[in-house]
Amino acid sequence: MSGPPSVDTPSLAEKGSVHHFDSAPSGKAPRLDAIAEDEEVNRILANSGGQSHWTEDEERRLVRKLDMILLPVMAFTITLQTTDKGVYGSACVFGMCSELGLYQPSINAAGQAINNTSRYSFASTIFYIGYLAGVYPLAFLAQRFRIAKMTGLYTLIWGIVLLMSIVVKDYKGAYAQRFCLGLFEAGVSPAFTLITSMFYTKREQSSRLPYWYASGFVGLAIFQIVTWGIVHIETGFPKWKIIFLFYGFITIAWAGIAITVLPDSPATCRWFNDREKYIAIERLRANQDSIKSSHINTRQILEAVLDIRVWLIVIITFLVLVPNGLTSTFIPVVVRGLGYSSYDSLLLSAPAFLVSGLSGIGCGYASSKFRNSRAICTMITLLPCLIGCILLWKVPKTNIGAALAGIYMNSTFAGALSQIQAFIPSNTAGTTKKTFSAAAAFMAYAVGNILGPLLLKGHEAPVYPTGFKAFTTCISICIGMLGVYRVVCQLENRRRDKLGDEAHSDHAFENQTDKQNLSFRYAL
Repeated sequence: MSGPPSVDTPSLAEKGSVHHFDSAPSGKAPRLDAIAEDEEVNRILANSGGQSHWTEDEERRLVRKLDMILLPVMAFTITLQTTDKGVYGSACVFGMCSELGLYQPSINAAGQAINNTSRYSFASTIFYIGYLAGVYPLAFLAQRFRIAKMTGLYTLIWGIVLLMSIVVKDYKGAYAQRFCLGLFEAGVSPAFTLITSMFYTKREQSSRLPYWYASGFVGLAIFQIVTWGIVHIETGFPKWKIIFLFYGFITIAWAGIAITVLPDSPATCRWFNDREKYIAIERLRANQDSIKSSHINTRQILEAVLDIRVWLIVIITFLVLVPNGLTSTFIPVVVRGLGYSSYDSLLLSAPAFLVSGLSGIGCGYASSKFRNSRAICTMITLLPCLIGCILLWKVPKTNIGAALAGIYMNSTFAGALSQIQAFIPSNTAGTTKKTFSAAAAFMAYAVGNILGPLLLKGHEAPVYPTGFKAFTTCISICIGMLGVYRVVCQLENRRRDKLGDEAHSDHAFENQTDKQNLSFRYAL
């Protein structure tokens, strides 16, 4: 029997052209009664028909199928979610803020006439208050029932709520609508985090989760250009309402596709045959984790609450998300404040979203190529963000080139975030603990996004010195915290490496937590 899988190890088939089902301790057959709580998973493993090995080509074809079907569905769903937040700023510069009273004419400290953006900031903030309220209930509902179908349902409801933007009459209605939108969008990303862990090995997760998360920003860059085309259509209907009609109908239509295509687990995936289901399940043995359990385990929740690694990721997520107050909804507003037209602000916002997406994909790719490099790659990805924050804080806004460079460099925070989120499925075992940890991280995501827009004080428009100073501080601390997280995980791995047989036995699919299963190793 081989030793425990190292973190970021190659998939099992990569160790040779054929993989044999030999991972039970001491040469014993695996205990099917303890393999998984999911009866369908047990059935697939028990009925392998003696075909307990597979070739490297079989595994490669399987992963390719996942990459061609599962990843694009998750990526486009996240694209729509990211676009919803991004086009809110676009709608603002095309009349929404003025019509709904989200802008208030005011005089700033320099005696200049400005549009006070305080109400707009709160409209951006209240979205994440709704997100905060919805993330735990919706995450556990997805675990308890059919995770993919619940995710599709959340997408349908958020599409309907987005469409309802056109009936909002004032800023109070905008607050209510944005709260409901955040409430139902909250369940999607935690569910996708769990789905990623159910289908991909640890090494694959380091590139696949950033792919679907960061693709949302690449898609937003493209949709920003599409929005530019939409607002050139003259219909007599308010341009900002046309934006919400377009994206609302797309989201509702896409929800039907997501419900149909997304699988609830490898054992029930409709586009796998039985052979592929077996390989999809068995190759994840190296993860030393469960596939899925619908049972809510309160002991695993308590363990997550007391786990320093969970709290480090929560704090890191919060710190890296504070600057998202600029990227998510304020970029068109800030660019417009540099003297550009409403139309130009759309086009000049697109590169920032493209930088966000490409930095995430690049960070994920580098992490998958260099062993035990995830935290280091994430820290490197945050360096341009830190420089961008300093530029926006210190450089006068009359230097438009430097200000735009600062906006674009700031956007690399999203690339780092996608890798930070990938630590959750890779470094947490036990379905309930993983659900709780993912939800906790996305609560931090919401809190960071709540604070970010509030730091962009309306009376400081369009320079926002308080906000950019705070962003610089948060990113600086975040880089240091990532180093602490890596050291904590590395020390625990070394401690387990020195233990006896218990740290080298197989407990895959038994729904043990990463603390209970001493064969588990943490990704670095």
